Amino acid sequence: MKAIPVEQRANIYALVQEGYPTRVVANKAKVSQSMVVKICKRYAAEATFLPEPRSGCPRLLTENQENPVQWL
Repeated sequence: MKAIPVEQRANIYALVQEGYPTRVVANKAKVSQSMVVKICKRYAAEATFLPEPRSGCPRLLTENQENPVQWL
């Protein structure tokens, strides 16, 4: 799943702060209602719209390095 852009997260938060219900904001932004709640909670706790870091190991190979390996 792709991360939601920072600008869209800011717009979602602004709509909730204007008093729109989370369900209405979720439908308008085409995201889930739980994502709207998570964005608002994260901004309230950390004052940032940046997505959380993803778990797991970082990639060892770049896409350019992977292409020749796939041909083998």
